[in-house]
Amino acid sequence: MIMYSLCTICAGNMADHTGQASSGMKMTKLTKVTFVKSGAPKAGVAVLLAGEGLTLGAATSELLAGLAGGLEHAASVGGFTGKKLTTLDLIAPAGLELDRIILVGLGNVADLVEEDWLKLGGSIQALLKGAKVDKATLLLD
Repeated sequence: MIMYSLCTICAGNMADHTGQASSGMKMTKLTKVTFVKSGAPKAGVAVLLAGEGLTLGAATSELLAGLAGGLEHAASVGGFTGKKLTTLDLIAPAGLELDRIILVGLGNVADLVEEDWLKLGGSIQALLKGAKVDKATLLLD
């Protein structure tokens, strides 16, 4: 079990070694990750993880319990089963205060290796960039 289960992912502009943005050059965004004590996000964008067959951690299950219509219906309509690196994007989920929930599939959790976690992080970052999300909370449980 991960003791700190929330992290906030923020994208900002990358600067050069002096701390100033380089003039005339387009830089990639720098990702800032902050870990905080366990607890479900209450606002903004939440990135949640699901194993194969919609297996969820306790905190994720508790958070999604308030989702009007239930996760099973949304996942069924979206064809989401928790397969590795698949996603389900719920915008303005009814029954919750969150602006958006992005579920990311882990596949069979018992089979995950270090490289899978690296791919997961890159996939989440690309997903957030594509959705034009500057700040999100990732719930790890």
